[in-house]
Amino acid sequence: MTKREFLDDHRGAMFTGSVFPDAFESSKCYNGKFADLSTDSKSTHFLNVTVNYIRRNFKQPWNYNDGELVAFLFGVTTYQVMNAVWYRDNTSVGIVKAMANLNHHGNVTKALEIIQFSSDVILEYNLDLFYMKIYKDCLETSYGAGEAFSEVAKLNPFLVRALPDYFLGGLDDVAKKTTRLWTNLITMIENGTSVCTFPDNPLDIKCNGEKQQKIGRSPSSTSVHKKNWLKGKQFCRNDVTVQRKTYSTHFTPNKRCLIKIKEKRLKKLNKTMVQVGKTNLKDNRFFDGIYYINSSYARLGWSQVVCDVNHDGYDDVILGAPGYSNPNNIQQGAVIFVYEFVGSETGMPWKFDVPIDLTNLTLRYSDILLGPSSKESQFGSSLECLDINVDGRTDLVVAAPGYGNTDINGHNGRIFIYYGRLNSSGFEGPNITITCKVSKLFLHQK
Repeated sequence: MTKREFLDDHRGAMFTGSVFPDAFESSKCYNGKFADLSTDSKSTHFLNVTVNYIRRNFKQPWNYNDGELVAFLFGVTTYQVMNAVWYRDNTSVGIVKAMANLNHHGNVTKALEIIQFSSDVILEYNLDLFYMKIYKDCLETSYGAGEAFSEVAKLNPFLVRALPDYFLGGLDDVAKKTTRLWTNLITMIENGTSVCTFPDNPLDIKCNGEKQQKIGRSPSSTSVHKKNWLKGKQFCRNDVTVQRKTYSTHFTPNKRCLIKIKEKRLKKLNKTMVQVGKTNLKDNRFFDGIYYINSSYARLGWSQVVCDVNHDGYDDVILGAPGYSNPNNIQQGAVIFVYEFVGSETGMPWKFDVPIDLTNLTLRYSDILLGPSSKESQFGSSLECLDINVDGRTDLVVAAPGYGNTDINGHNGRIFIYYGRLNSSGFEGPNITITCKVSKLFLHQK
């Protein structure tokens, strides 16, 4: 069972853990029964002690109740990250100080008092969670999500607008840092806490043990992932390529299957043509391709630009995916190139309504440019095509706002410029790098 599957099975426990350190600290909550524990749960020492308790008393594979406690701990670590980012951050550009300056006359204390509850209200209202129910049970408030959101929006319009994407303290930033801590938490659960250090700031926890990506109960049966193209289709074993994974089986259509899908689709189109008169295949296509990349929360298409970057005479579609991640580099970021596809009516790769994985470079009509390793730089957040060196060839400019020069949480930002190359689909490295150090800009040219 993967981490995501495990947490999906225990969402309630995880969400409860994420608000426990605040909501249950009040003396009104169960007459203060959990107040001391709630306060303790804000420290990294709590994390150390709880992991050791789980390792001593609950052996894997866990039953459902044991899994609830583990998921609760994942929720608590989410709060610890948020607490570190919001309450311990001393920079002048964090979300708390920005909210104080814009909505509370620079009063940081006031902003700190209300940001936790206000952010929970915003999440409850937009994502239909149950934070408000926990607050109502503990704080005896009569607020409903809609009424509370109306009040929060009046007092904190900046937070309502900026909470999802603000670069330092927004949900995206907190999610990135939480994922990093969760990776360490899995290491602790699998290998013990002796391989980790526990400074006061949870963002500074470091583990040297092997990072495990599987956690929780063993699957009772092999799961099967079926793509939409299988729905309602008549196919046999020879129509698909079967790839067996550890916990799943993946089906991929082969050439024979694609031909069957095409024939069925053409029959349907021909029937439509009889009904509506003269028409053609091109007129009946609602799109010229379905594209994806195999990385959760990659945000493919967050930025996009069209230009002939390889100078073969045809425009290329260039897509930013700043959330592209791998296990050791969360939000590394990537830029995906979709090139002219010879033989297609529109020039775009198209496979009979079958989604195309643009990271499958063996197909030869796409390419990927990854962000800097181990920097969490959100490479590809914005793109632009310009002729920087005035040589008549279009060059590519890529922004990486999350790049930290010395500290991974520095957010100094960096701009990478790649010179266009004649009839070449790859880039060896940036020709110009623009960095920001303190208040000065530095330009490095190769």
